[in-house]
Amino acid sequence: MDAIYKRNESFNKPNRIKLSLHESEESYDKEEVKKLFLINLELIRKNDSIPIPQIITIFHNFLGFLLNFPNEIKNYFDNNLCNFIRSLLKIENGVDAIKITIEVIGTICTIDCDYVRIFSENHSVETVIELFNGNTEQFFTSTTYFISSLMGYSLPQTLCYIIENYFSHILNYAYAFLANNENLYLHVLEATNFIMNFTRYTSSLNDKTLKDIFEVTVCQINAEIPNEILLRSLWTYEFLLKGYSNRVKAFLNVEIIERLCMLLEDGFGEIDEIELDPTVPLLSIFTFLFKFKIPAIYFNALKSCISFPLIFELTSHKNINICKNAFGIIKMIIIHHLDLINELTARGLFLCLEQAFSHSFSSKTAAYDCISQIIMSKHISTIYCMLLSNLWVVVLDYATSLTISEITQFLKTFLSALNLVEQYGKQHLTTISTFFTKSSVNEILEILFNEQPEELVQEIYKALNFSSNECE
Repeated sequence: MDAIYKRNESFNKPNRIKLSLHESEESYDKEEVKKLFLINLELIRKNDSIPIPQIITIFHNFLGFLLNFPNEIKNYFDNNLCNFIRSLLKIENGVDAIKITIEVIGTICTIDCDYVRIFSENHSVETVIELFNGNTEQFFTSTTYFISSLMGYSLPQTLCYIIENYFSHILNYAYAFLANNENLYLHVLEATNFIMNFTRYTSSLNDKTLKDIFEVTVCQINAEIPNEILLRSLWTYEFLLKGYSNRVKAFLNVEIIERLCMLLEDGFGEIDEIELDPTVPLLSIFTFLFKFKIPAIYFNALKSCISFPLIFELTSHKNINICKNAFGIIKMIIIHHLDLINELTARGLFLCLEQAFSHSFSSKTAAYDCISQIIMSKHISTIYCMLLSNLWVVVLDYATSLTISEITQFLKTFLSALNLVEQYGKQHLTTISTFFTKSSVNEILEILFNEQPEELVQEIYKALNFSSNECE
């Protein structure tokens, strides 16, 4: 398996056990790995010259040690050992030894960012890229892995050197999917993953670099490509939007919005690994588009293309990240686009929120947050309809599971909703009171009022025109 792909399978929370290009699937004794590492370390310290085949074997052991004992890295990898490792980049006629040396350096920098400066200041980046330019095909995977390990920690001059001397090669491989050559698939994946991390972990990129990233990313999104690549292209696009929101117009057009909506409609099939579902970054992109003020032409395209019923459906998805992002879109619409609230309710918003309370804890929390936002929006007609729906009965029942302080806050929110409806017309409060009586809501209110401030309880009684014994 390729290094970058394995390193970032769970790229929100990288799995430190999966960092290696040559990770063995075989079971082994970790203590034996450490014991052998100490023997090899002593061998290096006592010998000025070690045969290349033996270096390769030793460095495989080094990788095993680093992956299994990352917290012990500073106990052994001092400046002398780092200089020895770096010196092996210049071995003559030792391609395999150089490749695993590059990987060892990349793994060290990935585990502990303090080592990035050590290797950057000693011109390791320049050396590795020179090696790559002399043997592009053989060194692409290891070079990409190494440079990826520096993301977010490199000195500005190092970053400039990477852009000037390596980034064009990355772009070429990222575009290689157009050749429809299966032999290039691995390199396309690695290049796309590199661009994703590069966009995520760097800032203040120049206009040309941003334009190059945007163009290759959109090209991939518009193509029929495997989910593994599309996932990374979508994350890259999301990082562009968020990281450079002051230039968001440069990253938007009607065609890309229509394409994103089409991808959401078509779906990506059954995907077992939570972090590998392209729906997650796709929904994150939509969340941003509804949160950030985008030009009207693009927002109108978004409104006309996106399927709100599908967003509602995704709130009950088995992938918890998809659920959260779907609710995130709903929340952003409620907060920033109240003009769409009537359309949401007409398409089943209340039923969507009601059903969420029969799912996971996070779904209940997200739905409750959306309901709070509806009340905070002061959109009186929507609040009135919500209080007269079965959704509110479910919400009240959910509130009984909260802590006393949380219930107090809920009751204050409830009271503010009733006060808003009163502005709509006192007769509407009477309608709500009648509905509550018929729906046995009074029994739930009795539970909620227990151990609550008397003044707050009396204000709710008054708003509903209830006497205290009506809730007993």
